[in-house]
Amino acid sequence: MTMGQSSNKHPTAAFLEAQFHDLVATPDSEILAGTTEDEARAFGLALVRSAKAAVAKRKFAAAKAALARGAEAGGAAKPVLVSVAEARAFIAAAANDVRFTLAARELDEMSDEDILRLYATMQQVLADAKGESEK
Repeated sequence: MTMGQSSNKHPTAAFLEAQFHDLVATPDSEILAGTTEDEARAFGLALVRSAKAAVAKRKFAAAKAALARGAEAGGAAKPVLVSVAEARAFIAAAANDVRFTLAARELDEMSDEDILRLYATMQQVLADAKGESEK
């Protein structure tokens, strides 16, 4: 879309687009005037680190809120009370279930912990699907 076209853009979109095109057209030497390459790189890396830290904080806050919602809704996740053999049998049967896509590898190659973790995940998917269908 060009700047002359009418659309439902945010009021500052045209301004930002013009600034972007101006920046792209500006030679690197003019942008970096008075700054060494190492200083520019250090500044850029500091910006990236700061952005990553901000994202991590937001993700942590979202996870914390989701955990709190889960605790309010029904308490902590229930532990899986099934034997490894039963979990392996369930997973083997689920390999033919269209609701699940399993990697092509032998169940015998998976550790007991991996089997129980996969079983718990599959049970959660089934429980979530059941809850959605009841709404």
